[in-house]
Amino acid sequence: MVVAGGMAFVSGTVAADHTGRIHATGDAAGQASYVYEEIRHALAQAGASLRDVVRVRVYLTNIAASKPWGWCTMKFLQMCGRLTAR
Repeated sequence: MVVAGGMAFVSGTVAADHTGRIHATGDAAGQASYVYEEIRHALAQAGASLRDVVRVRVYLTNIAASKPWGWCTMKFLQMCGRLTAR
């Protein structure tokens, strides 16, 4: 994470812990949830919250993961206040 000019930039977040152990192997939704929780934690360290999120960009290496990852992204954006429930 980089904090500059009153903004926090979080990038390169993957579903691996500090030891390199992959979280929720084979479970795209579980990995997405882990990644978004890591982002929430990083923002908190910078004094920010999910409500401060401006943009989310995701790169997937397996297109089959797009539906479960998309579902978790929608939930994340709802927590950020950027998407309302329908």
